[in-house]
Amino acid sequence: MPPLSAAISVPTARTRTSSSSTKTPSPTTTLSSSTSSSGSPGSPGSPIALHAAHRALAMATARTFARTRRTLLAAAQCAVVMAFIATPFLCFGLGVVLVSAAISALASLSRILAAAPTLVHAVSAAFPIPSVLAPATHDPASPFLEAALHPVHFAVLAFWIAYGFWIARDWHTPTRGGTERLRWIRSWSGWSRLWAPYFPVSMMRCEPLELSRNYIFGMHPHGLYCLGAYSNFVVQHAISTPSAAADHAGPASSLHGYRAMFPGLRLRLATLRINFALPLWRELQLAWGFISVDYKSCRTWLMHGDGDCDSTGAAPLVVPVPDATAIAAKIKPEAHFDSAVDLRSSPTSSNGAFGAEGLVRCESPVSDASQSDGGDTAEASPPPPPPHGAGRTLLICIGGAEESLLTRPKRMDLVLLKRKGFVKLALDTGSSMVPVISFGETELYQQFFPAPGSPVYRVQRWMKKSMGWTFPLVYGRIGMLLPYRHPVTTVVGKAIHVPYTPNPSRDLVEQYHQLYIEKVRELWAEYKDRLAPAGAEMHFVA
Repeated sequence: MPPLSAAISVPTARTRTSSSSTKTPSPTTTLSSSTSSSGSPGSPGSPIALHAAHRALAMATARTFARTRRTLLAAAQCAVVMAFIATPFLCFGLGVVLVSAAISALASLSRILAAAPTLVHAVSAAFPIPSVLAPATHDPASPFLEAALHPVHFAVLAFWIAYGFWIARDWHTPTRGGTERLRWIRSWSGWSRLWAPYFPVSMMRCEPLELSRNYIFGMHPHGLYCLGAYSNFVVQHAISTPSAAADHAGPASSLHGYRAMFPGLRLRLATLRINFALPLWRELQLAWGFISVDYKSCRTWLMHGDGDCDSTGAAPLVVPVPDATAIAAKIKPEAHFDSAVDLRSSPTSSNGAFGAEGLVRCESPVSDASQSDGGDTAEASPPPPPPHGAGRTLLICIGGAEESLLTRPKRMDLVLLKRKGFVKLALDTGSSMVPVISFGETELYQQFFPAPGSPVYRVQRWMKKSMGWTFPLVYGRIGMLLPYRHPVTTVVGKAIHVPYTPNPSRDLVEQYHQLYIEKVRELWAEYKDRLAPAGAEMHFVA
């Protein structure tokens, strides 16, 4: 008989084996069970499929947010540009409304004066005090008395009275060098974020300008709304490194406008005097740095600055001239090209104004041979600066309203052959002339040209002759005043130094006028292949 331990041990081993076989499934059983519970690897419930679905959802959400952001940004850009274009019309409409309200207030005041006996009787009835002012007979209360006492009418009337006193005090500011108040309007950060990227806008220069002189910038072309001048000279873009372009002696390009290119040179822009006769609009013009374009006003700014002379314009103020030697020691000889902003999203970046990487491109417009050559006598040995102050710049759109009526795409008609007043002003004040061409200005709008002799044509010419400005019949995107999105690149040429000659002769004015025309032609020929549309032409007209 076998031992009891052996008899017990065998079944125990078998029991453990069977229990282990039931508790520990085989690999085949585990794979089949997991497959049956979770599905195949490509099924919707697998972890790989869930991860891919989550990733696709995240990418779709990111694309939706990016698309929405671009749409909102484009809408904000269009709103800012359209509001800027419509500002004079809005000011005119608001002025009409306020004038109408003031007239209503005056009418209400006259009604109150007419109803004075009724008011006296009402006071006497409320306070029975003997008074000789109470009329013997009186009419019942006037039905319009309550309407005549409307507070809005008198608030508007008070506004016009206060604004009238302000206009009387500030009347001569546009002719005495302008003002620097409300500069925050020009420095608004939205100009860099919304306005500039809409077109987009950029500026190039051929050489830096000395702070020891004054300058007259001749802007070409005028275009329909001078958007090139507004974009690069009026608004002040946000600048991260304001001295980047200014510390280089060669050509430079920048996306930040005049302040980045020529820091230290104070700027004024000249416009028609009638712009300062429209209430509220005149305040915006002064805040943007405009002054009257008449000869005396421009001469006052170039010789005296703003608010530095009395009403007679005598006794010029002598401003200390910056040390040219110290400035030249900081200047670097190489060129500088701004590459901080990517413009690859521009809808028309393929016209050559921007490089292949979407950055502003500006090769040196002057060769070494031309730099070593003396050139014209006036440029080889520039005359000394004028005895009065320096560091001031005046920008004039020389063509004016006459040139706006000639604006059309791929053609630049410059009204310049008979415009010689700015040359006389330059000689009279000793200011250097600087030609400026805004490429792309004529591509922003389409214009309807009425037939000569038609009623519309006669109205435009009458407005131009009587008021100095007119309304071109223009349209842009979707038939509105919103301009087309086209790059606008403003090129500032080399300065033409002139001698300080008070009361210059006609022959001297004609000589420098021809020199200026030649420099404008050279500037166009140098940059037209890169910045102007294919087939664009420039013509000088009287």
